[in-house]
Amino acid sequence: MAGLTSSVSLIEGVNCALIDKFGWSRKRTLAVCSAIGVVGSLIFALPMVIDPALASTGTLGFTLLALIDNWAFNHGLLLVGLVECLILGWLLPIRRLREELNRHSRVKLPAAFDWLIKLVIPAALAYILGASVYNQFANGLFGWNPSLTGGTVLPVAALGAWLLWTFGCAAWLTRRPAHDAALGAPASHGPAGAAAGMESGGG
Repeated sequence: MAGLTSSVSLIEGVNCALIDKFGWSRKRTLAVCSAIGVVGSLIFALPMVIDPALASTGTLGFTLLALIDNWAFNHGLLLVGLVECLILGWLLPIRRLREELNRHSRVKLPAAFDWLIKLVIPAALAYILGASVYNQFANGLFGWNPSLTGGTVLPVAALGAWLLWTFGCAAWLTRRPAHDAALGAPASHGPAGAAAGMESGGG
């Protein structure tokens, strides 16, 4: 049950982003996300055995799952966290975010929170990520095993597929106008949009 509720919370973030971006209905958004999930699940269930020594867990599907999991979660989460801290800390006014959080919270964040986001957390994440990537290439790419079927192609293909999917989708979504902008209406989502609406209404 805990895993199911966690999955719902993860997919809800994607659903809301697609609904805001394309103006899709919730039903259509869930259908698209479910279709992508089904295709991915089928790929990870491919039954061809490529490592007989592992019996049931040495299939192509399990191997691909391990490879994608390594890059998406062991590296992807760290990379996303690092980029978020850099954007929030240096490109956006982190002070305003802290003030907004303090306005609606009983526990007040001190001014040191700004420097945690700007320097401390990015430095820690960059060190962990850098050391992990270095070990990956210094000790051999994860999953690299010339003695197995596809043991030299699959690790590189999985890394390439992860990079292409992650950065390709991000670039494509970034270049597309938001649904409100495409209709010529000002965006009114979130605190910034609400504040702009109040100012225009009050003016």
